[in-house]
Amino acid sequence: MDLNNLNVFIALFETGSTQRAALQLGRSQSYVSKTLAQLREDLDDSLFIRSANGLEPTTYAKRIAPKLKLAIASVESAIEPDQFSPSSIDTINIHVSEPLILAFGKPIIEAIRAETTAKITLVHWRSDSEQSILEGGVEIGIHAITDRSQEFYQRKIFTATAVQRGKQGAEMIKVHVDNFNEFSPVYERETGKIEPTIVTDNTGLGLQLEDQYNRYHLKLATADTSSHLNFDVGYVIKSSRREEPKIQWISKIIDDVIKNNTHRL
Repeated sequence: MDLNNLNVFIALFETGSTQRAALQLGRSQSYVSKTLAQLREDLDDSLFIRSANGLEPTTYAKRIAPKLKLAIASVESAIEPDQFSPSSIDTINIHVSEPLILAFGKPIIEAIRAETTAKITLVHWRSDSEQSILEGGVEIGIHAITDRSQEFYQRKIFTATAVQRGKQGAEMIKVHVDNFNEFSPVYERETGKIEPTIVTDNTGLGLQLEDQYNRYHLKLATADTSSHLNFDVGYVIKSSRREEPKIQWISKIIDDVIKNNTHRL
């Protein structure tokens, strides 16, 4: 039986009038009358009898009304989303690619810690990060948006680009990022070199070597940057979890942190 029809029954029981029931429900009086006719047919009872005082419930209506009120309240409670509170969660797991973890990791942790005492695990994106997201161990990943399967939901945060920085004409350093630039031809296109002569997976080390070597540095793309080096950075989330309150809360925090800290790139 339609839950809306049962709500009409309760409104009639409480008000004793099709007009007042319609006002209570925010529906038309004709809708209430049609629903009452359907209820009478479905339940095989008159339910309400007209009298000088309005609609009087039958013995059957009086008997089922308390039960229906409880049943409706139970159904509404069951389908209502759980109230989310950051203080109620125990763990938060985020995987962030280089060099974004260096740029935004500290303010992300500080923003999360301001709202919860949960254990925070914020680590580098790894070759197994996608699998960890699908298995549920990781709530959110931040990485380049690529052609992933429909099992993943991806949402753009910003567009990035790569610019050379360091000692011009010196050996080239490559900062390796899992699932992104393992086979990237950017160095061959931009420098004529087949591959860099120094490879690391640590942005901090790359920064330390800039006075001696040359490397590509990530920055926000602008209208003046080379479009063929641009790429989108965004969230990588398991599609079936994208609407979870916890994940919505984490992504809102990260959105705000990145918006207020773009100068850190």
